[in-house]
Amino acid sequence: MASAGGGLRELARLRGDLTAPAWSPDGRWIAALGTDIAGPPEATQPEVWIIDAQTAAARSLSGGLDLPAGVWAGSHLNHTEEIEGPLWLDDTSVVALLSIRGRSIPWRFPIAGDAKPEPLLAPTLRVVATGLQAAGGTITINAQLDRAASEISAVVNVGLQPVTRDGASWQRRFPNPRLEELELYGPAGPIRTWVYSPRAARRKRPATLIDIHGGPTGSWAPGASLDVIALTSAGYRVVRPNIRGSAGFGAAWVDGLGPRWGEVDAADLLAAVDALVATGLAEEGRIGVMGLSYGGFLVNWLVGVTDQPGHGLGGVLLRDLRLAPDRTGRSPLRGRLAQPVDQLPVAQRRENPHAAAHAAGGGRSGLPGVGQRPALRRSPRTGPRGGIRPLPGGAPPHAADRPTGSAHRPA
Repeated sequence: MASAGGGLRELARLRGDLTAPAWSPDGRWIAALGTDIAGPPEATQPEVWIIDAQTAAARSLSGGLDLPAGVWAGSHLNHTEEIEGPLWLDDTSVVALLSIRGRSIPWRFPIAGDAKPEPLLAPTLRVVATGLQAAGGTITINAQLDRAASEISAVVNVGLQPVTRDGASWQRRFPNPRLEELELYGPAGPIRTWVYSPRAARRKRPATLIDIHGGPTGSWAPGASLDVIALTSAGYRVVRPNIRGSAGFGAAWVDGLGPRWGEVDAADLLAAVDALVATGLAEEGRIGVMGLSYGGFLVNWLVGVTDQPGHGLGGVLLRDLRLAPDRTGRSPLRGRLAQPVDQLPVAQRRENPHAAAHAAGGGRSGLPGVGQRPALRRSPRTGPRGGIRPLPGGAPPHAADRPTGSAHRPA
């Protein structure tokens, strides 16, 4: 609408979503996040778009990267209330956050048609960036680096220059767990996994808790959050796998889950259990599982349909998962389960009337399913034994405790 009044004029449109618009300094362009698919499925990856403010012609700046725009990775240490949209560095380039393999980092996107985007931080850096700001050629982020909580940092020469040192100061009062990034064998390809271990383990193979993220299109990022600190301080190993459905690993990995909740995701988790046991990182009979939101669903699904009568920790569930409405009033789970809940045997149906984290049973141990009756066991398949591959950034974990040849550094 003109400042003098008059009718409204549509400036931009995509067939799907269009959010977080930002005007270029010269007023010619609009940058935004969006999808150009009518009625986009939840797993559709948003892209960074540039739109001509006069003609409404739109062009994706990030479509060739096969990465979702925005912050899809987290560790319970980072949270943003607003969509992390693009910002203009100058009249010729845009900066935006993209999620990539359990991280989120800023990328620069020149708007010239033949120019290629470039990451402004090394993609191997174990960081989650939020709170993106840009002014006068300087880019700052809230950088959650490695195990630490966020600090305001400037992006300088593909690295970080801390501006504050107070954001993570509270963590100094607690034991800091060891953090390793591994690839576990999975039926559809390697499963990128964050492993947190006690600093001073009393056992070579401590009791292990597998933590399932929400979404299901979220993903785990590095970060020693309060729950991880509490559990590792008590002697547990915490494993956070990015199974199929996790964002930031390419569209094929996200779409690999699709409507098959309780099928491919369960297969990935059981394969991860195989790999952990086979390589000596976990001990069969001392493995538990926990999760919130979608992770809570999958915990209860696994407990209900696997052959092990143990129990795990779950949370944020409703009494009837088939009828839990979303904002449109429809059930987001309808048609997504691999087998309809009402067709399962009665012994396999699990109902939870509480919308809060809770223990699913009354086991004697502090964490049900660990040390008493495990929630997960190795799958009975006869395929390849679970394998493990350490990623750059640290030595293979507990190499002396594993069978020779079960782990190796990448070439």
